[in-house]
Amino acid sequence: MVKVKYPIKTVKELKKIYPEDPAFHRDLDNNAPGAWDFVSKKLGTLSHLFSSLSKAGFPGR
Repeated sequence: MVKVKYPIKTVKELKKIYPEDPAFHRDLDNNAPGAWDFVSKKLGTLSHLFSSLSKAGFPGR
């Protein structure tokens, strides 16, 4: 597990946190809701994460 530095600005940075999970990477690429649920459970800082991603242009949910 990689140490997380906030704010996360890109999906690429998010993928670096979980390099061993290709299914998660695929879900992120497809903007699947399950990927965001996984992120929320793992990182627990959803509002910060989503605001970072939305500023970077990702729609989230």
